[in-house]
Amino acid sequence: KITACEPVTDGSEGNSVLDMVRNAVDTNINAIHSMISEYLYGNYNVEVRKPDDIFRIRFSDGREEFRFTYSTGTSGNDIKTGYMVTATPQGKINNVFSTK
Repeated sequence: KITACEPVTDGSEGNSVLDMVRNAVDTNINAIHSMISEYLYGNYNVEVRKPDDIFRIRFSDGREEFRFTYSTGTSGNDIKTGYMVTATPQGKINNVFSTK
């Protein structure tokens, strides 16, 4: 059961203490994004791109994960194809879901 689902920002906010903490967390998220990008390129031939969304998910049993979504453009029928990747806070990829 999910207890919290928070969007992760790109770190472009101001310079408050909270923003500095967010920027430190964003550094970890960027490292995870880099690992995911390498994985998607190596296994699915998806070019490196900025994620569309990043969410931090907290479950009732105490687990946490990050959920990254990537659009890969459109197909012939204007339907976006993309990938949703879940990863642990340490960067281990749990699941990769794709749409076609």
